[in-house]
Amino acid sequence: MNNIKDELYEIGKQSQTDKIWHHGYHRFYSLFLNSIRNNNIKMLEIGLDRTNSLVMWRKYFPKAHIYGIDIDATIYDDKDTTIFKGDQSDKKFLATVVDDIKDKIEFIIDDGSHVPEHQLISFNYLFK
Repeated sequence: MNNIKDELYEIGKQSQTDKIWHHGYHRFYSLFLNSIRNNNIKMLEIGLDRTNSLVMWRKYFPKAHIYGIDIDATIYDDKDTTIFKGDQSDKKFLATVVDDIKDKIEFIIDDGSHVPEHQLISFNYLFK
C-alpha cells in the first residue's frame, strides 16, 4: 500500500465505515480523489453506512460540502453536510434532491442499494 491509500484506510478504519473493511474501496478512491482533497468541492454519496462514511469523508475532505442520500438516513450534525432521506430508485425523490442542491457536484459515489436497476435509475437521472 502506498501512503495515500494508507491514510484513507486509517481514516476509514477510525470511522468504522464498511467502505474500508467490507468493500476495500480505499484502494481506488484515493487514486482518483487525492488530487482534489483540499479543494472546496461538493460531493454526493448515495448510501451513507449509518453516517460512518460521512465521518470518513469529512476527515478526508476538510473543505468539502458533502451531500448524502440514504433510505435509512439518520441525523448528522455538521454545517457542511446535507442529508436527504429517501430511495435512490424513486425519481420523484431524486427530483427533490436535484432541486435542493444548487451547487455543482464534482463527483457522485453510489454505494446505495447495490441493485443494478436502482443504480441505473440514479445514474440516468443524475447524469442528464
